[in-house]
Amino acid sequence: MKTFFTLGALAALCQSAYSLNPGPYIIASANSDSQILTDENLNQPLTFTQPTENENQVWQFNAVDGGYFEIQSVQGSFIDCHRTEDRTCYSSERPRAFIPEFQGDNKYELVEEGSGLFLRITKEGGLQLAEWDQSLNEQFTLTPVN
Repeated sequence: MKTFFTLGALAALCQSAYSLNPGPYIIASANSDSQILTDENLNQPLTFTQPTENENQVWQFNAVDGGYFEIQSVQGSFIDCHRTEDRTCYSSERPRAFIPEFQGDNKYELVEEGSGLFLRITKEGGLQLAEWDQSLNEQFTLTPVN
């Protein structure tokens, strides 16, 4: 009986340490913490820019079913990557759900619900959906905002 409770407590501890809690976060490139996902304007491509301490760099992770989150900027728009053929991500009124997959060292991969595609930083500093390639371009540091 003690073993059962010990294993249950250990499982709960691991789950809370590796799963993401709903709330506001700054999304930074795993390649460079000095590049932060920024929501400039509705219907504009999302880009990574230098930290500015503006609200347009804060993203609310809203929990939905199955461990997925809708990722919404504090300005109210969502990450949406289905407007163009190359799957460039835009600031949109249409929510999409992503599951954060813990990679260690506060790094996460963000996988879109349904498609199984990963968010990836482009060479130009934009954001797009793409097939998994095991690169740091698909990993993000998520820092909670107080």
